[in-house]
Amino acid sequence: MCLDYPEVKTSPNQDRHAQSFVNVVAWFGKDYPVKGIWIPQNKEYQVERLKKGAAPATVNKERGALSKMFKIFIEANLVDGNPVRDTAPADEKDGEGDVYISYADFQKIAEYCACWVQYILWTLYMTGMRRGEALSLTWENVNLDKRIIRLGITQTKERRPKRVPIHRDLTPILLAINSKRKRPAPSDPVFLTPAGSRPHEDSLKKPWGEAIDSLELKPEPRIHDLRHCWKTNASRSDLKDRIADAIVGHGNRKKNVKSVYLTISDADLVREIDKLTFDHGKTEIWGTK
Repeated sequence: MCLDYPEVKTSPNQDRHAQSFVNVVAWFGKDYPVKGIWIPQNKEYQVERLKKGAAPATVNKERGALSKMFKIFIEANLVDGNPVRDTAPADEKDGEGDVYISYADFQKIAEYCACWVQYILWTLYMTGMRRGEALSLTWENVNLDKRIIRLGITQTKERRPKRVPIHRDLTPILLAINSKRKRPAPSDPVFLTPAGSRPHEDSLKKPWGEAIDSLELKPEPRIHDLRHCWKTNASRSDLKDRIADAIVGHGNRKKNVKSVYLTISDADLVREIDKLTFDHGKTEIWGTK
């Protein structure tokens, strides 16, 4: 019922919720009553999942899926409240590290992967988009002539539209994908697996993990760290903070007086993105994963 609900069905997080529910059902059992999953059971679930080795981020994704489910059940008048709201999320800070992946090492990671995975990784590396945003892209979102990607409200975590400029070095990659498809329809996904289906977020974990193992990077960086790398490269390339924030999706944070009337055009975004360079030092990983 939750996965078929309109706001979930059109969400880029649908696949994430589906995988989360697989883990939840495996834990509680298929016949466990939903109303039995209340505050004590939620807390116990989080504690035990962490003890079993699940990453805090994974547990929080499962917590988010459960919360969404209860929200929908409240709207359907099936339950009286959302117990997940009264359970604190798992602390992800202890599992995080500061990561910068050098351009040379990223090239090796990408080259180790199959071609369809390479396309996705290069897009993430050069745009700073979230994985879910990139995988939700259709050709209707991509304007190769103007070098702008336009994401709708259902495609972003913030539930706000966003524009992402296409770096000059990413343009030939997207053109190559487009030409192989022989005039894809606007509604066709930009990225496809060899089987012709849209990749989901978990489908990248295995090739990424194998590539990281081949380089023996320790602690192991995550795919999400490519977003952190983009932010670092943007800072070291002296991109304007206001424009960099708008590109990664933080453009609607509380504005100061100087920026409240600032309008950022497509041309501004493209001009700024071409200042971005990627070779800003060696791979550095601090902290533990």
